[in-house]
Amino acid sequence: MEKLSISINDGVHQGTWVPIHISDNGPQLSHLLFVDDVFLFTTAKNSQLRFITDRFARFSGASGLKFNLSKSRAFYSTGSGSSSLWFTPWTTLGRLGSLVPYVDIHDLHLSEKDMFSKGNPHTQSLYTQLPSLVSDVINNTNFKFNDSIEDTFIWTNKKNGTYTAKSGYNWLLSLRDPGTIHNPLNAWSWIWKLQLFEKIKFFFWLACHNSVPTLYLLNHRKMSSSATCTRCGLQNESFLHCIRDCATSSQALIFSAGVWWSWRHRNLMCLNNETCSPIRSGFGGIIRNTFGNYLVGFSGFIPGLSDILLVELYAIYKGLLLAKDMNIDELACYSDSSHCVNLIKGPQVRYHIHAVLIQDIKELVSQSNVSHHHTLRVGNQCVDFFAKLEASLDADFLTHASPP
Repeated sequence: MEKLSISINDGVHQGTWVPIHISDNGPQLSHLLFVDDVFLFTTAKNSQLRFITDRFARFSGASGLKFNLSKSRAFYSTGSGSSSLWFTPWTTLGRLGSLVPYVDIHDLHLSEKDMFSKGNPHTQSLYTQLPSLVSDVINNTNFKFNDSIEDTFIWTNKKNGTYTAKSGYNWLLSLRDPGTIHNPLNAWSWIWKLQLFEKIKFFFWLACHNSVPTLYLLNHRKMSSSATCTRCGLQNESFLHCIRDCATSSQALIFSAGVWWSWRHRNLMCLNNETCSPIRSGFGGIIRNTFGNYLVGFSGFIPGLSDILLVELYAIYKGLLLAKDMNIDELACYSDSSHCVNLIKGPQVRYHIHAVLIQDIKELVSQSNVSHHHTLRVGNQCVDFFAKLEASLDADFLTHASPP
């Protein structure tokens, strides 16, 4: 890594590598080395990209080290859809131009919006021949565009699309252990927040670090002559054997598990949660008049989606469109998602993962007198009923002239 650092510094001194300035009069920053990770800083030019690619190819050939390309990428968010269809990484597969032998001259200047505005399948209007896998991905992709939002790169590990040191650290951990970012329990910090006696929390902490002084561990550390369990005398006394596998412990464990499963079976009979579909997210809403009388209801679902924030935003968007079609000029919109209300009432969020939908809602709000309010879910049970109703139906969107 020292050789690589020297090579980068040589490029800076020769003027072929253009570093960035931390401030107007601050020092230049070209690269940072962190264990086996390399962070590069340069101006966003094609010439710099070509130079970096060439420099690292030479370094790989000389050292035999390979670069993990899964860590060397950025994610892209569509806004207005004016960016190049072929030369911006708007798909999960990367740049389309790198996936085909050539781009037909008729398609060369197409933008993302040009293709997605021509109906489905989206790729039928292209002269360029795409691989079947790429065509399937594109034809099953749908984007919303808004001219007020620029196409931009975003940080997908946070909903607001902006990078933080914490999210970056969690992302790096997930590359070494894919379960880390999805399972924050691996950090063990949750143990110290438990409302328990300190000795119990300390015991849990030892267990999570495989440091409970069992006979097996003491024998491994040459502190005990035998690792055999003194209660059953059949197996080594590991931690799991001590609390679960030993005959003495299993009796208490069987009783505790029996009590729990009896209670769980009772709850399943009451709540019937086994029939819920995990891959369907429904939404719904009701429009009432000034006196609270029912005017119309609506419901819908987004197939194959579990992003709750997007569903909440989509419910507001569909409700505003329905109110506009009914020529309602003054509207009070209530949502049980305070986060959605804050996003709509706040400033423009250019880097948010749902920036286009949020901007569409803002523009609908600006066309009439609409106020947004947060309400508790217990006061929004009718809407919750519509959302659950649509999750079991097959229509993408339905209006209900009378209560179902």
